[in-house]
Amino acid sequence: MSIHAPSEPTRDPADEFVPASYVQLPPSPWLHRVLLVLSLGVLLAAFVLKREGTEEVAIAGLNIVLPPTCGARTLWGIDCPGCGLTRSFISLAQGDLIGSWQVNPGGVFLFGFLLLQIPYRGAQLYRIRRGLREWDLIQPAIWFWIFLALVLLGQWLVRLPW
Repeated sequence: MSIHAPSEPTRDPADEFVPASYVQLPPSPWLHRVLLVLSLGVLLAAFVLKREGTEEVAIAGLNIVLPPTCGARTLWGIDCPGCGLTRSFISLAQGDLIGSWQVNPGGVFLFGFLLLQIPYRGAQLYRIRRGLREWDLIQPAIWFWIFLALVLLGQWLVRLPW
């Protein structure tokens, strides 16, 4: 009767833990496609809609006034930091920079950001199709969103009825 010691199981290198920062995922075009379509849709809406008076938005040509979209204004009767972004976009689409700024200054920056999405997302899709690495612009994007949040909050605080 022979006694055999259990052998050490063989280890597959693929089973080893790899930190997430070392994992290189293949580029995925779906996010760029979705963001490109959304950006184009919002910009197209800005050209299709029109301002009715100071507070209302309507579909141009049909004169159908759209319901208010701000939950804070509907529920509590106060504007939120994003109030006026739609009207700001419509003003920019009609070439009225001053009117856009007066409605919500953040709209000017966000509209520009959406305009830049078109060539940026197109270039990213082109790079993925060609097998090139995507541009990593996460840091500038974070700074932009912080800046936009400060602009939206700042203009909101200034306009609050103290």
